[in-house]
Amino acid sequence: MGEVCLAKKKKTVPGGVDAPRRSDTGELLGFSSRAFNDRTIWKIQAAGHPAVRVSHLAVLRNMDQGGTRITELGRRAGMTKQAMGQLVREFQELGYIVLRPDPTDRRAKLATYTEQGQSLVEAAKRSMEEIHAEFKKALGKGGLKELRKLLARLSDRLR
Repeated sequence: MGEVCLAKKKKTVPGGVDAPRRSDTGELLGFSSRAFNDRTIWKIQAAGHPAVRVSHLAVLRNMDQGGTRITELGRRAGMTKQAMGQLVREFQELGYIVLRPDPTDRRAKLATYTEQGQSLVEAAKRSMEEIHAEFKKALGKGGLKELRKLLARLSDRLR
């Protein structure tokens, strides 16, 4: 996979054409989320996992270390079982996970990380730590902490 290109920040004029987008909460949240995800993937790819894509973050963010059922991964990610199943198959083909029988229900399968998958998890953790540091610097003293607090409150109220 190629590298993710992050365009230089475009200056906007207050009240200019970009003003409505810059005041739209959904647009701001969406852009910030895409920027975080793009940076995460670029760093993961640079760390030796070039086939990992943004869509794979749904697996990485929602899988437990001891393994997780595909249906549970889908529920956590807000995806259908079929859509999550496709991502799991891709991860399996890439060698990051294996499917094993669930010891509590033999009909179900648990997705668990391989050794290569554990390496990917570590690369993802390092990447996210670096990006958190970037965001912290961009938002200034206490800014990231306050942003997380506000987003957590909003998330709790919307559930």
